[in-house]
Amino acid sequence: MYLNEYEIEKITRLATEVATKTYYELAKQENAQLGRKLRHNTIKLLKHYSQLQSYVDNAITDSTQAEDIWLNELLIDMFDDKKHCESKCDCQKAKEKNSIDDEACE
Repeated sequence: MYLNEYEIEKITRLATEVATKTYYELAKQENAQLGRKLRHNTIKLLKHYSQLQSYVDNAITDSTQAEDIWLNELLIDMFDDKKHCESKCDCQKAKEKNSIDDEACE
């Protein structure tokens, strides 16, 4: 079956209209879902705002705000007797991944 130019144009126009309509419907659904998610997150933030604000107000932003005892305890926890920084990593895995020598993990 052979289609003339008029029929091809008509089919193309119809296909374009259907594709455009479908695209806008999908975009509208996605925007609605995003809107619901944003509203949910906003409500959640407002509901817990006072708790969040107290965390911000009580946060230590530099070492001058920390009490000496707290800072000393932190430093003691971070360093061992040999002044090596301790971490809670598996040294064997770290050696394999980063080619760390034995002395660094001892």
